[in-house]
Amino acid sequence: MYGRRDHQPALLLVIFIALELILTFAHPLGWVSFGPVYAATLHHLPVVLAGVLLGPWAGALVGLIAGVSRVIDLAFLNVDALFTPMYSPFYLMPDSGYFQVVRGSGPWSSPFLSLLTSLLPPIAAGVLAALLVRVLRQLLRGNAASLSIAGAGGTLAEAALLLLLVAVNRGESRDLMLKAFRFNGPFEVLLAALVCGGLGTLLYRRFIAND
Repeated sequence: MYGRRDHQPALLLVIFIALELILTFAHPLGWVSFGPVYAATLHHLPVVLAGVLLGPWAGALVGLIAGVSRVIDLAFLNVDALFTPMYSPFYLMPDSGYFQVVRGSGPWSSPFLSLLTSLLPPIAAGVLAALLVRVLRQLLRGNAASLSIAGAGGTLAEAALLLLLVAVNRGESRDLMLKAFRFNGPFEVLLAALVCGGLGTLLYRRFIAND
């Protein structure tokens, strides 16, 4: 399919995985702050780029790596009173060195749901972005427009699924997440649209398209 560029998509996948790890562990590169309270994440960008450029399996893989990396970061490296219970089923207590299992307060709370909150939304974002771009290429003439809309759609789906899982598992965090979504959500969706439409088009021409 790719002729003499068969190795290029694999290289691009490695780049997306490396970028996802950098955004997760090299704080604060993975966040754009707006004042002392709100911060929009950039972690979804490698996921949706992998999906729209390399397909659903690549999007799911980078999404899975994003989710697992988030758990490792919040459970071991940057334990946070608010975000760790949302995304990790356990965390390492700094003073004692023991592990503490997260206790939710939602209607169906469980440590397992905290794990799903980390894993499912980014995986869904990568897969949905990949499926959307396939449909949109049949409907739209421009490749950039297809990439842009698909990236935005995957990001929006990730945010909606995240809110649902937090509401079910962490009842006391629901209102805070809704406020953050109203402020950060549109920015993250717009950023995904711009990055996938602009950078995604350049990467497609460089790594994917035939000469």
